[in-house]
Amino acid sequence: MKLPCLEQLLLVAASFGALVDGKIGDTYLALGRSDQAVSAYERALHVLKEVYGEGHTEVASIAVSLADAYLRRGSLKEAKIHCEIIYYTNIFKFRRQQEWEREMVVVGLSRVACLLEAMGEAAHAMSVLQKGHELLLLGEGGVWL
Repeated sequence: MKLPCLEQLLLVAASFGALVDGKIGDTYLALGRSDQAVSAYERALHVLKEVYGEGHTEVASIAVSLADAYLRRGSLKEAKIHCEIIYYTNIFKFRRQQEWEREMVVVGLSRVACLLEAMGEAAHAMSVLQKGHELLLLGEGGVWL
């Protein structure tokens, strides 16, 4: 179903605003203001999920940043929950993505692995990295392992 022009324009404006919120979150995080970063990332994540859906790479990217902000804030439980959501959402949607999106998923998984390692979950981080490696092989014409 094709959306009317006005609805498309509103979706573009909403996604642009969400991406700006994501960049604001990045700035807050760089300044060490993790509480404000969490708020900005949550706003961005809410809008991007509405516009793109759960499995989009932009949604996953903001979700990884949100997990990082939670970790820096000291909220390990929330950080781990977001890492798990990102991991499972992207793994199951991986087969339907274009090649450049697959590469972005693997980069996202490496970011998730870094966060898990920082939380003391080295074994889990290693399994995430191994899955990323398998996905890279799949993208190069390999078989699903």
